Amino acid sequence: MHVIDHSTLPRVHEAGRQRFAAVHRGLGFASFELWVETLEVDAGADILPLDAARVVLVLSGHGKLFIDGAAQRFHAPCSLMLPIGTEGRVVNIGAEPLRLVRADVVDQVLVDRVVPEGEHLLDRLLVGPSVDLDA
Repeated sequence: MHVIDHSTLPRVHEAGRQRFAAVHRGLGFASFELWVETLEVDAGADILPLDAARVVLVLSGHGKLFIDGAAQRFHAPCSLMLPIGTEGRVVNIGAEPLRLVRADVVDQVLVDRVVPEGEHLLDRLLVGPSVDLDA
């Protein structure tokens, strides 16, 4: 299959967060996953550590990356580079939705070790409910 119609892919909806896997093992791509994600205003997602470097492309909006004990503001267009073992959080601090594309090159041995069959690797990389920044 050379063209994947994104409108036909299942969506994951959570408070303040919507996402779908545009590319994953179930579509025949064992070497990487690609997720399209939208964080509503004040919503956030945790970055969990993994033994692989990752990148998040910011397509639109403004956010804050909490990493290495510090906060870094960012705005589209930009890339968030997440080295091996990175742990932190991404939060939408703008007045409109934050649109992201998350990508990870997958070591199949690592995937088989940490991700149960039927789950996607990137579900393990950015997770978490929306947060109230005023709390």
